[in-house]
Amino acid sequence: MSKVTIFPQLEQKMPKSALASKTIWANIAVITVGVLGYLQGHELIVENPTVVAAIGVAIGIGNVILRLVTKDPVK
Repeated sequence: MSKVTIFPQLEQKMPKSALASKTIWANIAVITVGVLGYLQGHELIVENPTVVAAIGVAIGIGNVILRLVTKDPVK
């Protein structure tokens, strides 16, 4: 006999390892790029404010997309 769930969106999901999270890996990459950019020198940031702003927007959009496709909680 199969299990019937009336409210599947309320069903408890098993948490997964943080290392299996696409969102966490994406944010680790963002942190790495940010640190490397800082170590490269501030001139890059000062000379290209539009590029820096566009990167920030792209990161935000990427995080929203990852959150929408991620269903499992992280333990």
